[in-house]
Amino acid sequence: MRYAMDWVAPQGKEEFDKLFTMALHEGLQKVRVNNEAVIVMSEDEFKKLTGAKKEYGFKEHLLNFPKVEGLILERDKDMGRDVEF
Repeated sequence: MRYAMDWVAPQGKEEFDKLFTMALHEGLQKVRVNNEAVIVMSEDEFKKLTGAKKEYGFKEHLLNFPKVEGLILERDKDMGRDVEF
């Protein structure tokens, strides 16, 4: 996997801001401390990798409802049967 930059643990706020900005705009950032590492990435990139879907609300539900073309919406004129008491 290719990283935009390979960091040794950033020191202080200034380097973290740079790390954060680069993760947003340039891609994955690898941060190492001794022999361990973590990957910093944007939330959008994370959602792409995990297959996370965007919020699905009522509006999206209605817009994705199956199409009803060809559906007959006329009511049968049969009034039922006569019943004697």
